[in-house]
Amino acid sequence: MANVQVNPENALVGKNPVKLDYKGPKIPLQDYIYTENRYKMLTKSHPERAKELLAMSQKQVKAVWKQYSHMESMDFSQDSEEKTK
Repeated sequence: MANVQVNPENALVGKNPVKLDYKGPKIPLQDYIYTENRYKMLTKSHPERAKELLAMSQKQVKAVWKQYSHMESMDFSQDSEEKTK
C-alpha cells in the first residue's frame, strides 16, 4: 500500500499537499498474494473464483494507484487557479 502524506499547509502556498512515498507497484498482485497460504488455498478449493477475485483485485490496485498518482500530480499553483477563471 502506498504511504500518502498530506500537508494542507502546502496548498496555502501553491504547492501540492499530497506526496507519495512509493513509486508504484513493482510486481503483479498475483506474485505478491500467492506467497500467502490463505490465497493459495483459494486457488485449490475454488480455482475459478480465485481467478475472478484476482482479476478484480488487480484492476482495483491499478485504479487506486492511478488515483494516487493523479492526486500527487495536481497543480496547486496560483497560476493554474487563474487559468480556470
